[in-house]
Amino acid sequence: MSPGKLPAILSRLFDRFRMNPFAPDRLRHVAPSGRILAAASAAALLVPLVTARCLSPESAGYGTHRQLGLPPCTIVAFWSVRCPACGMTTAWSHVVRGRIWAGARANLGGVLSALMAMGAIGGLAWTALLGRRPRWLPGLNGAAWLLAGIAAIAATDWTVRILLE
Repeated sequence: MSPGKLPAILSRLFDRFRMNPFAPDRLRHVAPSGRILAAASAAALLVPLVTARCLSPESAGYGTHRQLGLPPCTIVAFWSVRCPACGMTTAWSHVVRGRIWAGARANLGGVLSALMAMGAIGGLAWTALLGRRPRWLPGLNGAAWLLAGIAAIAATDWTVRILLE
């Protein structure tokens, strides 16, 4: 394969997932209603991050959600096994404090979803302010693939935790 063909191949691959950084600017333009939606979406993603910052991460690696008045995890109560979401709130609470490794010990999927939310806030704010989607911000298909990847990593992380307990 010649080096000249690589950008064309990458462009087709990115087009497949609607996250092409080589897309022309006309395809990245956002209508005024889209700008409003981007601002609202950024604000909605900011809420759980601010909430996580207000919570103190539990040293056990899970249970931080109890500070919100929520009940203990039903799966842990019945079967004494952590559920796939155990440690998610703790992970977010660590990530907003910059403690990525501590968050990964609590729940790897939680760290990845918090980081994705932070990146999405930046991209959505850019879109709302400037009226065009940044080249690095994936479209809906790209975001769906990212979420599916995070879910697969979270499930793998949970399986490993179950097997090591």
